[in-house]
Amino acid sequence: MRISQLKKRLTPVVTGAKCAVAIPVPGPVLRDAVLQAHLDPAVRQIDYLPHARLSGQQVALNAILLIRDDARYILSIAEVGRARDLDDGEVRLITFEEQGLRLLELTPEEIRQEPRLSNVREVWKHSRTHVHLKDRLQIMAVLADEGSLSLGELERRVSHTMDFATSVCALACADIVELELTQRPLGPRTVVRERR
Repeated sequence: MRISQLKKRLTPVVTGAKCAVAIPVPGPVLRDAVLQAHLDPAVRQIDYLPHARLSGQQVALNAILLIRDDARYILSIAEVGRARDLDDGEVRLITFEEQGLRLLELTPEEIRQEPRLSNVREVWKHSRTHVHLKDRLQIMAVLADEGSLSLGELERRVSHTMDFATSVCALACADIVELELTQRPLGPRTVVRERR
């Protein structure tokens, strides 16, 4: 098999600070949903459940688990106009209930809501950026002293030798700071705070 053929068959994955394992994301909408969950302050961990036990039998789930502050959820993307296999869907729901899981069903339209979609994509571009310890400590010290600040105010209080915007985005991806990504486009008025 050629390398080019192998690459086409591999399912894309998302990895990050909140991911217990590499999370398979076979489509762009699911990828956006997982990235949004990763940057959501209420989500503590993201996991992948390939299967579970139901009445002593192994059942295929291929589900994404979101462990949030309030409960554990299975992420589901509602696909309009797609016929569902009710038997398979019922088995999955029973399995979720037995495991103490709730279903969090999102539509593609909900996932594509702006400004969150563009903000998350922009922040995630910096997910692999290394932030120097000196810069991270400086940002965290200001946030520890001042609490929540706008990005503009935080930038005024830190050294101008660092790549500030990139550093803050990378720290958000590393689950060290939280950014408000749903209210307005990413900019100087975006609120940043220490991870709670």
